[in-house]
Amino acid sequence: MCAGPGVRWCLVAVMCALTACGAGGPQRRGGVTTAQRSEAAEAAKAAETARPATTAKTAETATNAADAAPPSTTPPTTTPPATDRRHHPAASAQTERRAAEATLPPDALAKLCSTGDSGACVRLAARFLAGDGVPENLDGALALLRRACELGRGEGCAMLARMFDAGGAAGPDAARARRWRERACALRDGGACTVLGTVAWRAGDFAAARAQLDVACAVEHAAGCFGLAVLYARGDGVPRDAGRAAALHQQACELGHARACLMLAERHERGLGVARDAARAAFWRQRACALDPGTCPAPAEGD
Repeated sequence: MCAGPGVRWCLVAVMCALTACGAGGPQRRGGVTTAQRSEAAEAAKAAETARPATTAKTAETATNAADAAPPSTTPPTTTPPATDRRHHPAASAQTERRAAEATLPPDALAKLCSTGDSGACVRLAARFLAGDGVPENLDGALALLRRACELGRGEGCAMLARMFDAGGAAGPDAARARRWRERACALRDGGACTVLGTVAWRAGDFAAARAQLDVACAVEHAAGCFGLAVLYARGDGVPRDAGRAAALHQQACELGHARACLMLAERHERGLGVARDAARAAFWRQRACALDPGTCPAPAEGD
């Protein structure tokens, strides 16, 4: 059975979504069709990893003069570290658990959720939103995500925030979206902290931006580290520090952020906060290309 705050609506929503509720076809809420909700949910999920990338190149260019370091006399290192933080044992364990949960039938996930397994609540909510093995049910998803959030799972709070974003599955409610996202960040959800930090940065509240991006990067959220690198490259609310910016670009790159890999390559090419090193620059460009083919250099004419 569902336990804790909201026991009745949690139980009703779960059982409703698992049985006949919604079986009559796509549901509507506020005039929004299930198909539109699903599309909006996917778009909102992608937006959760938003970062201040649109102005990053401008930011980097603005720091070049003050950021420039003299050429290093240290011989180039031809084998730069190839750490890939995405393959950290903790991350691998989490991935394996999610994969295992994905194979569980809905009733098993519901039972786990009712006994306090917040991850099962989140996985089942995602199925309700997608209509994956259960009737699509927005109310059921909302109930399960609230349950997950109350159990202390930042991912559940962050998903609730996305549902209340403009274009989100539950309809636009900026105040609710922000409240849920702040709660998610307080629970150290990297994506939520990154979004809040980016919003604060764009509003000129650099102290808040740094605090939130610090949390995001501390939990190894790639876009959070990238955003923090922008602050140090520009000197927004922190002393301008080319070396720190370069280290954060490398951390973001190792976490799978292609744009950060490109920025790091540029730094090695120009000696911005790091030694000039053509071999390292080439290495990081290759890493960027492997992560995102859109960053690969255009083939020369005639190739």
